[in-house]
Amino acid sequence: MLSQIDLKHISILNIIMDYNNKISNTDSIVKKTINEFLERAEIGKRKYGKTLDRTDLIDIDYLQHLKEELMDGVLYLNKFLDIHKKEWLLSFNTQLEYI
Repeated sequence: MLSQIDLKHISILNIIMDYNNKISNTDSIVKKTINEFLERAEIGKRKYGKTLDRTDLIDIDYLQHLKEELMDGVLYLNKFLDIHKKEWLLSFNTQLEYI
């Protein structure tokens, strides 16, 4: 007869197998994104010593963190646009000459 521990291990193995099956049947972009999330979570855990399961923050704290992350994203976007704007304008103007 199976013990409680054996049943728990079987349950965990079934969950893992189901997860692996779902991952293997998806496209490369989803796989890459999942891996990036897992890597990001590990980096955050190492850097801050916490996970999102933490209970020391309230809702407004999470919104503040989100706001700061989005602001960082806008800065990166603006830098990217500054780097490539001239290149795109030259390309666009060249294309207009052929019309």
